[in-house]
Amino acid sequence: MRTSPFPNPYRRAAPLLACAALCAAGLPGQEPQRLPPPPGFLQEGVAARADDVVRAWGKWERTDRKLEQRILPLPMAEAREQLRRSLGAYLDFLAARGAYAESVAAYIDRESSARANLSLPEDAACQDQIGVLGANLAALQERLGGLRGSSDWLAIRRGVQEQNNQALKLQAGLRENLDVPAQSANGRPAAGILALAYRDSEREIAETLRRLWTAYYQALADAVEQKATPPLTLLRPDGAHPGAPTAQSNEGPPVDVWIYVAGSLQFNGVAEPKRVLLELWTENGLPLGRYRAELPDFHGVKTVDIRLRGARSGGAQTFQIESKDPAAVGQIVLERSDSSEELILTRVVPARSSIPRGRELLRRR
Repeated sequence: MRTSPFPNPYRRAAPLLACAALCAAGLPGQEPQRLPPPPGFLQEGVAARADDVVRAWGKWERTDRKLEQRILPLPMAEAREQLRRSLGAYLDFLAARGAYAESVAAYIDRESSARANLSLPEDAACQDQIGVLGANLAALQERLGGLRGSSDWLAIRRGVQEQNNQALKLQAGLRENLDVPAQSANGRPAAGILALAYRDSEREIAETLRRLWTAYYQALADAVEQKATPPLTLLRPDGAHPGAPTAQSNEGPPVDVWIYVAGSLQFNGVAEPKRVLLELWTENGLPLGRYRAELPDFHGVKTVDIRLRGARSGGAQTFQIESKDPAAVGQIVLERSDSSEELILTRVVPARSSIPRGRELLRRR
């Protein structure tokens, strides 16, 4: 039976073990964390970095709690900013994981200098890395499952499918390494994994996970805006640390946001509209907009999410409806009210249109 010069990699000093167990189980009333605590190898520095990994994962999960449900009703700019924060929290987790991996590799280097042919037990490395990939894949599948009832589910799933397959393939390769003991040149079981190989493996995992979650958040951004959007972040240079600062792409032109104030009674329709959100901006000199609302008519409540293309004419601003949700033609006409902070919006559509006719008063948000 092969023995390792390392102590059991999953044994840690009592205070550190208690802290990791608390983080893994979650505080009362919180959902448990699914990330297995990385091994500390009875090294104070390594164990401290391992605790940082668990804390960073917990912070990311708290940042993203019910993210998908929260961002869909938001104005597009606010939803995009939330997605950028979420991606940033995940990159903080990768940075913590990178610092932990470097502390483990430095430990291997240190001990190898003191004792010939010493290396990290490969089983411990594989089990830990399989656990990291498994926690990420489980988190992604849970999110996709929660979106299954959404009209955007298929598009979001397609947006992340390639990266998901890459992560599954990497995890399968690590499991093969765990199931088949490595052989040294003389046919005996190899002692373990060297620092160089460990660093290379960790870099591959970090890059795979970075691409996975970047693709997911980008797919959410595209779903929120119902079109292909600029990247949330620029790709890092090759070899950069996972937590290094990232330059942001152009986030688009300024957007004016207008909402309906319930109870104003200044509406024309079957009943008051609900969840009205009008966003207006200018792109290449052309007024554009997006109008979302729940509009009552004689057949029920119609949920509307339409794109607008504008052209100025006199004192009113007229937008042509360019919509697939629902499919419709017509116009949205905007007129200034007595206040510069208010607009009167009129829906001018043909009879029996899928968008109800009507008028409402909007105020700047």
